[in-house]
Amino acid sequence: PDVWVSSNGVTWTRVLAQGPWGNRYKPYVVVHDNRIWLMGGFDTSGLPNATYAPLNDVWSSPDGVTWTRVLARAPWAPRGATHGAAVMHGKIWVMGGGQYAHPGSPSERYFNDVWSSGNGIDWTLVSPAAPWPARLHHNVMTYAGKLWVFAGHDSMDGRVRLMNDTWVSSDGIIWTKLAGTPWSPRHAAVTLVHNDGLWLMAGFLENARDVWRLQLPGNLAINDGAATTSSRSVTLMVSPPDAAADMMQFSNDGVVWSPPEPYSRTRPGWVL
Repeated sequence: PDVWVSSNGVTWTRVLAQGPWGNRYKPYVVVHDNRIWLMGGFDTSGLPNATYAPLNDVWSSPDGVTWTRVLARAPWAPRGATHGAAVMHGKIWVMGGGQYAHPGSPSERYFNDVWSSGNGIDWTLVSPAAPWPARLHHNVMTYAGKLWVFAGHDSMDGRVRLMNDTWVSSDGIIWTKLAGTPWSPRHAAVTLVHNDGLWLMAGFLENARDVWRLQLPGNLAINDGAATTSSRSVTLMVSPPDAAADMMQFSNDGVVWSPPEPYSRTRPGWVL
């Protein structure tokens, strides 16, 4: 239940010895609105004979020291084992996850619902069942202005079934499965965004030690992702993978470019 902080990964300071959320295993932790948010996970207070009871409370802290329980029971089912952090469009996103066997459930449970909240208190069910298979120990991330869900596991005939599929969405409702994922099936991997790329490292059950990087040159959508348009005047949706981008230009042929203009997520009035 402790909290540690470091500015260089070498020197660490314990800022809190006993968090008010108690002993807990595999919670979901994100940074949103200049606060640290800790949600869900499993109660391990009964160790060494823990039942791993799933939780769905929501805690928030501005500094890792002072914590407030903003919600005792979120509307999403108690769950844990989500790796990564998805914050997009000013909202926290909870996607998938699961439960271990415990007194309330004789077997593992897996979820593929999608929830979002701007304040950690009021939650919206964005999708009750996304097209990706329900899973736990999966990875979630925000990259290039989109939500990503990949890896993880469910079970088949009582045995763990590892995954290596990758799904992408700009709104949590419409999901696209990427073809040809090159890395081997795994769960409990490490994911992060660094140097304009989406990184995947390690994982289990094969004790993987490999490192993979996906880097997109940028993303443009026309009229919020419309497949066709009957008008040459359109609105462009701009999602550069580099969060530091502050200017943008456009071209229909790659030769003649519009004047540089301040970056904005939308660019109305572009003529194809």
